[in-house]
Amino acid sequence: MNKLFAGITIWLISISVLMSQDPSMSFQKASELLEQINTNESQRPGWDEPSTAIESGRKGLGKLPEFVKLEQMARTTWPQLVSNIQTVAPSRMSKTVLFVALQSLPPDDYLQFLDQAVGLAEGKTIDKQLFKWALFPADKNVRGVLDYNYDKPVVRDILQKVRVLYADDPNMVKYCDTALSGEAKKNAEAYFIDNPDEPRPGPALNKGAPTSPKSKISKSIIQQTSQATPIQSLPTLTPQASAPVVEKKSTLWPWLIGIIVLALIVIGLLVWKSRS
Repeated sequence: MNKLFAGITIWLISISVLMSQDPSMSFQKASELLEQINTNESQRPGWDEPSTAIESGRKGLGKLPEFVKLEQMARTTWPQLVSNIQTVAPSRMSKTVLFVALQSLPPDDYLQFLDQAVGLAEGKTIDKQLFKWALFPADKNVRGVLDYNYDKPVVRDILQKVRVLYADDPNMVKYCDTALSGEAKKNAEAYFIDNPDEPRPGPALNKGAPTSPKSKISKSIIQQTSQATPIQSLPTLTPQASAPVVEKKSTLWPWLIGIIVLALIVIGLLVWKSRS
């Protein structure tokens, strides 16, 4: 009988672990949080343009409990969320909010995210404007991560792909050449030497190296892409306001019901044993 109880206990624990690792649950939770953020902010002037979320940044959106939860979730599940971004964040605004949340990642994870995101941009799963914002994050945690780690293979691969992707954008081509040559890193180091009292934005992959400030080139690019006016480079999407709302079926209930049933079985067996 003790072996039976032990087996049932292990079974319950295994089911709980499987529940916590179920990717569909993470996707659904992230999607629900993004939907709540969009709903809460929908009355905010300019919220229909992704640039509004970019300008708010983590500091502005961080006032929303749902955004804080999204950040916490993304720190451990970001590879799955990004790989399934069309499911998690089907609208361009949801994608933008998710990308802002990903600025909370450690620099090395953010680089891996950019490596994954450049493929999405090449495949047109995300638009080039959104990816450009990701390349020049405003958050000090990851600002300049490409500049300071230009000599790493993953960064060089990203920059070379970016150069091809934005071949029609002279500013982006110039930035990639500057970063690949190491000049952007030198400019950043010179900036901090000339401005010793300037707070350094945050860590880079090279231990002890500061993240670069916004160089003249990157600053001009950011200014071009962060205006709260309609963004011409973004694809025109068909309005979905009149579309029927499809209620998402939760994958949580079957698991919970199964656990409750098993728990009742265990309780019944315990009662039976105590009486026998």
